[in-house]
Amino acid sequence: MGPEVRIARNLYPNPRQKIPWTAEQARKKKEQAEKFTREVLQDDDRADEIAAMSPEEYAAGRGKQINPNLGGTVKRKVSTQENTRTNPTEAALQMATKAIDKQNELQQRVRELENELDDRDKMLDAIGDIIGDEDPNYTAKERLNDIDAVFPEDEDEPGED
Repeated sequence: MGPEVRIARNLYPNPRQKIPWTAEQARKKKEQAEKFTREVLQDDDRADEIAAMSPEEYAAGRGKQINPNLGGTVKRKVSTQENTRTNPTEAALQMATKAIDKQNELQQRVRELENELDDRDKMLDAIGDIIGDEDPNYTAKERLNDIDAVFPEDEDEPGED
């Protein structure tokens, strides 16, 4: 019987997949490897071999793939929120302006509602005066007509469309 052969396998394989390079990354890494080999290792022959390779060949030699869909320049819209991060004074000014605008808007709405409430109070007082009138000659029909006259003509009555 021959020598015993033992086959080892990795019990804990790396679950992460290798991340592909962009063409630009491959080019830069090839240039860095060439420079390192020439200047630090002082191996001009190996540096010339690396220089003669294309970026695709260099990436393949390193066990990497080049993904053509990665890389390039992507223009993205700079949001106003991102823009204000760079200038805190501008951000504070914008927030203060928004807060003042909202406060003015709410104060205007409060004034409108107070005026509307005053108008309703006047209408209720007028109706109370009509109902409280104790004149015996004041008929129910006249009272209803007077109450109807208290309401403005432009408002829709409940139930009417």
